[in-house]
Amino acid sequence: KTADNEETGSQPSQAPAAEVSSTAQEINLDIESLDDNSKALFSSFEEKRIILSYQPIISLLNEEVESEDEIHAVGLLQADDMASVNEEDLRDKVTSKEFKMYIDRWILRDVIGNLSIKDSIKDSFIINISDASLADASFFNWFRKILTGLDSKNLGKYIMLEINNDHLATLEKQAGALISYLRKTHDFSFVLGNVKNIDEIITFTNKFQFDVIRCNSNIIKELQEVSAPDDEVAKNGENATQSQLDLLKSKQVSFIADDISDATTLTDTISIGTEYAMGEFIGEPVTQLDDMTNIESFEIV
Repeated sequence: KTADNEETGSQPSQAPAAEVSSTAQEINLDIESLDDNSKALFSSFEEKRIILSYQPIISLLNEEVESEDEIHAVGLLQADDMASVNEEDLRDKVTSKEFKMYIDRWILRDVIGNLSIKDSIKDSFIINISDASLADASFFNWFRKILTGLDSKNLGKYIMLEINNDHLATLEKQAGALISYLRKTHDFSFVLGNVKNIDEIITFTNKFQFDVIRCNSNIIKELQEVSAPDDEVAKNGENATQSQLDLLKSKQVSFIADDISDATTLTDTISIGTEYAMGEFIGEPVTQLDDMTNIESFEIV
């Protein structure tokens, strides 16, 4: 399955060679130790056939986001040729811990590098962080260094870091440190992703300060149907409502319904007050944004 670039009339952005080599060196990536699939993927980086994709996320509340602003979930695709790309996110294929770390840094460097050279920024981006990077002691310092000197850009306003629910159980300390530091120093927002049920939402929103939860619309509906604990409701005053969904919203947690496949699903999602939506009905990932290109390099000072 492929996605072309007929709408933009332009070719997919390609990975700069400078980023490929520097990122591999930072984590001491041993290419020979990778499995055959990862070796082939790394060759695609070297051959400049790796590109970022941007899946649109729309606001369902007009006052939440100005009409010219857009939110995108960032993915990683492989160009089959100069006219089309494979639509499968490459990160789903990677099993090597070191290669996951490599990919995270490559994506972050590209997005941060793009945003750092712009006079004005209108788009926001959700970037998923792998379990390998969360567990890597050097990732924290790398991220801190790459943000050095960029305070005036307020990048936390435009980058939301997504941490999957299944990574939190074993990496609670590391995730907590990353969330605390980046929220305090750069005002980053955080997304809880890969949620399977409401128990996971309740557990991890009690432990961590997540701004957004990305899940399917049925989970959001279930949160609306389940009563919140009386002691939690009491903390929010006598006007607080009783559902878990309302309780989370009172804590300034927003939701992205990520399974919008038709108009009916969208209407149902809007009716329960969901803030954002994505899915095939909203829009497929694109490989070109007007103000995003692959930068030649972005060096850490």
